[in-house]
Amino acid sequence: MRADAGLRMAGMSAQRPLQLAIITETYPPEINGVVNIMHQLVLGLERRGHRVHVVRPRQTGNPRSCEARHPAETLVPGLPIPGYRGLRFGLPVFWRLRRLWRRERPDLVYIATQGPLGHAALRAARGAGAPAVTGFHTQFDQYSQHYGLGILTRPIEWTLRKFHNSSDAILVPTAELPDRLRGRGFVNVQVPALTHQQEILRLRGSLPGGFDRIGHQDHIGIGIISHN
Repeated sequence: MRADAGLRMAGMSAQRPLQLAIITETYPPEINGVVNIMHQLVLGLERRGHRVHVVRPRQTGNPRSCEARHPAETLVPGLPIPGYRGLRFGLPVFWRLRRLWRRERPDLVYIATQGPLGHAALRAARGAGAPAVTGFHTQFDQYSQHYGLGILTRPIEWTLRKFHNSSDAILVPTAELPDRLRGRGFVNVQVPALTHQQEILRLRGSLPGGFDRIGHQDHIGIGIISHN
């Protein structure tokens, strides 16, 4: 049952509307690429009739008197992320999440963050008997080499592997990642039904003659600029 729920999330479809919980460190009103992806994910799921509850850190612009911008949001305490001005990571509010999900257990918990909040959410989902899937979108172990922390590459990878392998499924954004991660000891790696890569291919097919018919004066740019 739990694995089936994870696969339903990977396909973003089900025979009935689902109650979904999404755990993320970044969300509007912040502005960055990850925020846009997470916001579009929530909007897409809601358009398909699913009920989505977002759990995220309270940002600087969220006063304590304001619990959430949206009724389906829960704001949790956070701390600034070193080196990323204006961003915060969520604290591990395990007991709060467990109480929340025991009152109304979600059909599935999707954890997009691998920080303290994500670890607490995975444990709380287990305590509430809710299936949980994680998203592997950033290879923090490889990034550590670019920050002069190469000695921590193996410990970081071990921590990531233990975290993700504790979930019911690991969702990845490209078709190439599953084999690569399985070779590093990750299990139950799944590709969502429509990845960004597949969306580009779908766009190509929707153009008369594909991209080859686009004139020299026309340009399509698809990418991301990151401090990393």
